[in-house]
Amino acid sequence: MSLSRRQLLHAAGAASLGAATTQRLHRRSAAAQTAGDKEPVTIQFWTHDQNYIDFFTARAAELTESPDSPYAYELNITQAPSADIITKAVAAYSAGRGIPDTVGIEISQFSRFMQRGVAEQTLLDLTDRVAELRDQFFESRWAPYTVDGRVYAVESGYPLSVYYYRQDLLDEYGVETPLETWDQVMQIGREVVVPQGKAMAAISTTGGQGGGDITQFGLLFQQRGGTFFDAAGNLTLDTPEAVEVAELLATGLQEGTILGLTDFYGGPGAAAMQQGATVGYFMPDWFETYVLQPTVPDQEGLWRIQPLPAFAGGGSRTSVWGGTGFAVSRDSPVAEATWELLRYGYLTRDGQIKRWQEIKYLPTMAEVWDDPALTGPDPFLGGQEAGQVYKELAPTAPTQYQSPFWNQLTVELAGQLAELYNGRTSPADAIKNAAAAIQAEMG
Repeated sequence: MSLSRRQLLHAAGAASLGAATTQRLHRRSAAAQTAGDKEPVTIQFWTHDQNYIDFFTARAAELTESPDSPYAYELNITQAPSADIITKAVAAYSAGRGIPDTVGIEISQFSRFMQRGVAEQTLLDLTDRVAELRDQFFESRWAPYTVDGRVYAVESGYPLSVYYYRQDLLDEYGVETPLETWDQVMQIGREVVVPQGKAMAAISTTGGQGGGDITQFGLLFQQRGGTFFDAAGNLTLDTPEAVEVAELLATGLQEGTILGLTDFYGGPGAAAMQQGATVGYFMPDWFETYVLQPTVPDQEGLWRIQPLPAFAGGGSRTSVWGGTGFAVSRDSPVAEATWELLRYGYLTRDGQIKRWQEIKYLPTMAEVWDDPALTGPDPFLGGQEAGQVYKELAPTAPTQYQSPFWNQLTVELAGQLAELYNGRTSPADAIKNAAAAIQAEMG
């Protein structure tokens, strides 16, 4: 989870930590400027993702023009990779100066605000502010940004996971879709697809000191019904479900039904897509827009999505992986204006629809899923109505609970998974060893 797709896509062009890009919004109506009835507000807006810059720039312009808003907005934007932007924010909070008014906290980084009361001391408590709206949204997307029952950030999307597959290749091999179970996927892989020189899916096999990518394991573990931590923050990794998922992935790598990639998002991953080395992937919704489409535009129309194949032992047909929560700094001098921008963008029906239309992040507001804006054919998916697939899965998605020790989990688990994938340990030992190391750090 240390690798977010937003970081991967935007890090190369991100500003250095000492630099900021200023976007001036001088689109106030002439009447407002003349009457002077708008309060000028400059918001220090920190994020790792250009998509959020584009989205909130548009919302700020709308509010500036709106007769219902008392503010004329200007965004002063700082952009950097997700881990770096939070390091800079924490340093600013500690120093008591140069703080952001709002900051986008990538989900794997929020654990840094759960330690020693950092969230309470630095972020605006949104619990009461969202109380009347909370039940309109999927509860599972409040949980990752909650500390001691208090909400400190608002989620930017709903990263529902599905199985992406090449319809043309499976048709060529005589494989009927959709694929119903993971047992079926593995059997088809062994008997039909591997003999064609291809895999059924691909995973990242990176690990070791400094962290690694646990995306595919975490995604399937949560689908199977597991959680890394429970709602109280207790480690819940060492379970039969975790061993089952680890065994599935390790067996797939050994048999060739799963392709191992040392750089899932870089050169090896791109080459695998371009060469058709695998007929499918199990990944979140953002995989299509931010990985598949830009990497293999010539494969438009060949791909489809379906619910994740089921585990025989139970679980969901979807999972979640990723997300970003936007928070308001508690001591911001423009906290109320900043909250109004965040509320308008993320906690209104129109804002949720515009977010989907403009930057393709799935809604977290339940009722929006019935809006016609979410329907319609997806050309890249051969005209399939992807929104309908996601709509049926949305109410069943698992909750991803957080912990102050999330980063330690990522490092230790990634290292053990790398040992497993390279045949140096067993599934049971990999999970047990990772859990023991994490628990030791938790004390």
